[in-house]
Amino acid sequence: MKTMYGTPRRTLILLSFFLIAAPLLSQTNEEVFREFQFNFSPPGARAKGMGSTFIALADDASATYANPAGLAFLRDPAITIEYSYTTKKEITGVVSGNINFGYTQEPVIDRDLSFFSLNYRFKEWYLALFGHNFLEEKQARSFTARSLSNGLEEIATLNVALGLNGKTYGFGLARRIGSWKAGMTIGLSNLAIDSRSQQQKLIILPQFSSETFTTEIHGREQALTWSAGLLWHASDQWSMGMVYRENPSFALHESIAAVTAGQPISSSTEDVNFVVPDTHGAGISYKPCPGLHFLLDWQHIQYTQIIEDGFTIVENIGIDQKAYYTTDDVDELHFGVEYLKPLNHAVLAFRTGYYRNPNHFIQYEGADSIQQSLFSRKRGDEESHITIGIGWSRKNQIEVDLAVDFWGDDLTVLASLLWRKK
Repeated sequence: MKTMYGTPRRTLILLSFFLIAAPLLSQTNEEVFREFQFNFSPPGARAKGMGSTFIALADDASATYANPAGLAFLRDPAITIEYSYTTKKEITGVVSGNINFGYTQEPVIDRDLSFFSLNYRFKEWYLALFGHNFLEEKQARSFTARSLSNGLEEIATLNVALGLNGKTYGFGLARRIGSWKAGMTIGLSNLAIDSRSQQQKLIILPQFSSETFTTEIHGREQALTWSAGLLWHASDQWSMGMVYRENPSFALHESIAAVTAGQPISSSTEDVNFVVPDTHGAGISYKPCPGLHFLLDWQHIQYTQIIEDGFTIVENIGIDQKAYYTTDDVDELHFGVEYLKPLNHAVLAFRTGYYRNPNHFIQYEGADSIQQSLFSRKRGDEESHITIGIGWSRKNQIEVDLAVDFWGDDLTVLASLLWRKK
């Protein structure tokens, strides 16, 4: 059981509308803690172009995340930076069932300097200072709902503004041991959150009344994270790697205010945790001939940690129960190919890859028909990613890589620049 400051992690889940196909499905700020599809892909345009496979190769600075054992490849001092650009389309629609509602999610464009690394070798120790953007999410959502059940007619509106930014800064260390390489990192993760949701409900029949429910989370929190990895070169053609990542859990505080017509304002503060699930994985690299690599990675993500130690459901404190909810850990398979073509004093690289992000949504198993309807709606198929990339390096000193990741109607573009001191 993972703990934070000696206290078991609690996950807050607010029951509301589970609607649309996007990386963050939750319709209120609290639901971030149950449905967020974290980015567990390694940084670097090179790895991204190969379907985010890198555990068994890990021979550039992005090894600080993919597999820190790979830092032992980096004999020369080097600087690496990465820039990312992500677009997500606007989503609108109408859903019918026990509750009828319409929704809108505004389009999103994110631009960020998402990774940097400074690498240096001291005798037989390979060192790195790095920064990695593990989370960048901005959303503005709104929806309206209308229900009529057992003579009770309700109209509800919900408006959500959400901003999340997560960065990790840390130190990496690796060493060669015969045909093996071993490495580890330790980092300080920082989470900045600025979030507000307001739900307004009008009860028309049998008697008119109104309710307003507002929740807010603002602030910055820090937590430690670490990872460890191994690489084994079985031959000139085969290599294998494995990695484990202990990801952070952040202690947050949520302000809650409820107003019912004719009643005093009810307010409180709940302690909640933002849980980043731990991961572990393994990979195989096969090099059938010079310049050609085939890569296969497996990654296990422990999404059950999101609800494992109990949680608070703000709208139904003391009524709803953890036993009504379930989710599963997931396994991701990533496949990638890299082909290197030597040129005069330079090398041109072509890359492609594929992976799927499996469904891992929390399901409701209680008897409430409304909640059954809300939680039964899934986001359709698993998220399929197709990646392509190209790279150019000169005299093994300067390297430029570009990659594009397509999933659905959305995409991410990465650009990486590497300089080595020769």
